[in-house]
Amino acid sequence: MKKYIVFDFDGTLADSEKVAFHVINELADRHGFPKMDLKQMVKLKSQGETFQTFSQIATEYYRLYKEYLYDIKLFDGILEMLYELRDNGNTIVVISSNEESNIREYFQKNRVDFIEEIYTSSDLLGKAKMIEDLCERHNLCKSEVIYVGDEIRDIQASLKSGVEVIWVSWGFDTAEIALKENPTYVANTPADIVRLVKG
Repeated sequence: MKKYIVFDFDGTLADSEKVAFHVINELADRHGFPKMDLKQMVKLKSQGETFQTFSQIATEYYRLYKEYLYDIKLFDGILEMLYELRDNGNTIVVISSNEESNIREYFQKNRVDFIEEIYTSSDLLGKAKMIEDLCERHNLCKSEVIYVGDEIRDIQASLKSGVEVIWVSWGFDTAEIALKENPTYVANTPADIVRLVKG
């Protein structure tokens, strides 16, 4: 039985892609690196690239991101899914490279007041360690935890830490590159996540 459902934030729960592109291009103006449009980002994704290119300005990125927080919506069906998982007795956790203050403010705005555990790291490749720390902190077997994310680094972190992973098809990374990482499960709708968790 899956006791803990661990979610990525951006691209999995929050539809923040357009804000991410806007912020990156605003920072491009400030720092002199090339601007890009959505088509260019999709092309980069197909080549296996991620936002790691911009890791050197992560602090500035998330500070600017906060200014556009109220322009970001939850994906359709996410709020209902979260409530259903809560009512099912699952503990919901968020592990993200975004800033904790951004996520907590966003949840408060969207009436999600039951997610108490939020773990964040500026290390874009640090999610595996956070998953392992979560399991150790709560004395969880890896089989009691499942991670839900939209990027190949989510899949890689989950498999590295020894927990199953649900890749969601509506986020940042395309199926063309994500499925090469062999996620445990694929969800095409938030309802699929509930179904997979319930077994």
